[in-house]
Amino acid sequence: MTTLVDWDEPPLFDVASGNPREIKTKEQKKPVWSENKAELIARYLRLFVFITRHGTYIDPFAGPQTDRSVQAWTAQSVLLNEPKWFRNFFLFDKSSNQIAHLRKLSREHEDRNLYIHQGDSNLVLPSILPVGSIREREATFCLLDQRTFECEWQLCEHIAQLRPGATKVEQFYFLANGWLPRSLKGTSTPEGEQRITAWLGKEDWRSFARLGSFERAETFVNKFKYELGYRSVKAWPIYQREKDGGKLMYYMIHATDHPEAPKLMARAYAQTVKPLPSIDQLSFGFNGAGS
Repeated sequence: MTTLVDWDEPPLFDVASGNPREIKTKEQKKPVWSENKAELIARYLRLFVFITRHGTYIDPFAGPQTDRSVQAWTAQSVLLNEPKWFRNFFLFDKSSNQIAHLRKLSREHEDRNLYIHQGDSNLVLPSILPVGSIREREATFCLLDQRTFECEWQLCEHIAQLRPGATKVEQFYFLANGWLPRSLKGTSTPEGEQRITAWLGKEDWRSFARLGSFERAETFVNKFKYELGYRSVKAWPIYQREKDGGKLMYYMIHATDHPEAPKLMARAYAQTVKPLPSIDQLSFGFNGAGS
């Protein structure tokens, strides 16, 4: 069992009682491309760490997904963020090749706490990070950049229970879109059907397969909001480059209890295709980030 140090810091934030309305943000008219999704997460976490001054990053599918992404994958991008206020990194993957990339990454960042574990995260992560193993004062973020059906819904449920108290670990859940209907329709074996059932957390996945793109994203938004109890859940679209077809490839579903987090994500999304600002240029005008 891993338990993080109870850092002597004030509570991360207070959550209003009751059932607050979804936090509104400005409509985004500028698309984020699929090759920039690692930058989107890194940029958001960089903005957030200026509030928290510390952080723990959990990545159940942490290895680079393709050879092309080795130079720009999310765990690497977050580690390269400045200032280096993220202090704990829990990185998981079941591929030995991807674990090799993670171990190399660890050697390149010996000044940070990197905990690398090989195996199926749906099984391994709960044993490494049991319910309640993250201290209430520790700002914690979990990236679920799965390969289509890799993340079982029970893992999302577990992550939501990692930290005791009123605020849950933030989750960034990547829901496939561009090829998802084909993957669902192409499933014909009992093993494949069982895998989709575990991914969706429901037996009747064929009804889900008949939904359109927006309705599928809305289904997962509602699952995070009403099944797991997150205060704010938004689905941010990630597109393929226009020269490659311009398709909507993913929805990045952001589930959080922090009242400022949706505004920070709106800001990160709007600026992802721009160069990162210097520390001196950062200005946290939260009221301007949302409506």
